[in-house]
Parts: sequence; structure tokens; C-alpha cells
Amino acid sequence: LADQKAIAKKGDTWSLITFDHTTAVVHKAEYIDKVPELNHSTYTIGGTTALLDAVAEGIEVALPAWEKKDRILLVVMTDGEENSSKKVSLDTLKSRIAEKEKSGAWTIVYIGAGIDAFGTAKMYSANASALNSMSYAPTGLDTIKAWNTVSASTASYRGSAVRSSANFFSTEPKKAMEPEKNKEPK
Repeated sequence: LADQKAIAKKGDTWSLITFDHTTAVVHKAEYIDKVPELNHSTYTIGGTTALLDAVAEGIEVALPAWEKKDRILLVVMTDGEENSSKKVSLDTLKSRIAEKEKSGAWTIVYIGAGIDAFGTAKMYSANASALNSMSYAPTGLDTIKAWNTVSASTASYRGSAVRSSANFFSTEPKKAMEPEKNKEPK
């Protein structure tokens, strides 16, 4: 988050939705420079996986920015597969995602710890790209590498004029995976 704050433009916002058996909106379109750093007390994992509900909630949270013609980057990160959503069905979510992707202003990225992120992405989107998904081993070092990759790719995307990307991880991931970059996530 610190890396993204360092390159933020005035008005950039950030949202965080956490999920286990339910979803919780922790930050909703807050100015990125006002969002507290993530740590073990502000960002924890646990429980089952209401993945469909969480992605649907992320779309809803981002709608006001989209309606203002902003581009949207929705990063979906999970360490499990859907097993407890109650608010939205797979077909409904696929329809919502298709509508957003068709607009040309949404980039949806899937990241999976110990799961097939590309397989998950293909379940939700017919337009899913292997370059918009990333799987990694759920170890401390690989988690750091993954977050560095996400941060570098996000910075590259934010610095571009591209409205929507089908190759989110194609521009900077090699730099983030280098050993000297394996520092604690910011």
C-alpha cells in the first residue's frame, strides 16, 4: 500500500473488502493517502470462502467511480475456492463481470494462494486472461513475492493511459520476483 501511496494522484481512491463466510467492507473508496497501512490487525484471513459475494461487493463498491468515467482495477485475492456465498450466484456474477469488462474501463485481476487463479478467473469471466491471473505457493516468501508483483504491476497500470488491461502481469512482474525485491510488503 505504501508503494501505491507514493505514486498516487490527487483523488485516487482505494477500497478493501475482506471475506470469509461473510464479506466486510473495510475501506470504501477512501482517498488512498488516508488509508492506514495494512498489518495483521487490519488485514487477517480465516474461515470459509464467500468469494462470489466478495467479488460482487467489490463491483458494487466501485460503481460510483465507474459512473464518473474512472477506470477500475479490481484485484481479487483468495487462498480458497468458493464455498459459502449466500448473496449472489455464479451466473449472476458472471453476467455482472461481463457487463463491466464490455465497458472497456474495468481490469479484473485474480490472485490465488495455493489455488489455480487462472482456472478461477475462467469460471467468472469468458474474457479472462492468463496475464490477469497469478497463482503462488502459500508460503511467507512467495506471499512477499506475490505482493511485490501485484504492487509493481499496479504501479505500471496506474502510470499508463490504458483504460483496461488484458496483460496486467506482463509489464513488471520479473522485477518484483527478483530476490532483492523480497522485502516485507508495504
